[in-house]
Amino acid sequence: MFIEILGYVASVCIATSMLMSSLLWLRLVNMAGGILMVVYGVAIGALPVIVMNAITVTINAGYLAFLMRRPAFRLLTLDLSSPSAYLRAYLSFYREDLLRFQGDFEFQKLTRPEGFFILRDMVPAGLVIYEVSDGVAWVHLDYVAPPYRDFKNARFAYGAYEEALRARGVTAWRAHGTFSAKHRRYLARLGFVAAEDAPQELVRTI
Repeated sequence: MFIEILGYVASVCIATSMLMSSLLWLRLVNMAGGILMVVYGVAIGALPVIVMNAITVTINAGYLAFLMRRPAFRLLTLDLSSPSAYLRAYLSFYREDLLRFQGDFEFQKLTRPEGFFILRDMVPAGLVIYEVSDGVAWVHLDYVAPPYRDFKNARFAYGAYEEALRARGVTAWRAHGTFSAKHRRYLARLGFVAAEDAPQELVRTI
């Protein structure tokens, strides 16, 4: 009975991994399922099951080593006074997903937007759009594409950009709007805390 349950659990892990948008979690869960399936194969004496899943585990381990290495990050500052065709296409392509996290984002409503792409190995992994007013950088959009949601992007971006903002007299990031609970937790992990004068808004000191 235990061996059968082990086989079912392994199968569920492998199937579930296929539903994950994050490459990191897909590989982790798929590898965990593969390891369990190897144990299952050993228990029932099925050599093909052992060999196939051992190969899968090895491949996943190689991809994880690649994903866990230190990526090469760069910030690409955008001229939002005249949005490029690529930026418009990016916002359009990811619109449904980004509205799941920041449901009231409307680029057209911004008056003096600034922003930057977070390039990860020269791939546009994330996008931050904000406006500066009275020494505060108001974050209207902080979005990371599904395959790159491992916090490395945002930690780099906020840290790297703060020196330039500080030189302009900016003392804090301030995020406001309609956030999902998941996005609020994400911002909290980046050091944002509830503002004293508006608890629904989140602040990170620069």
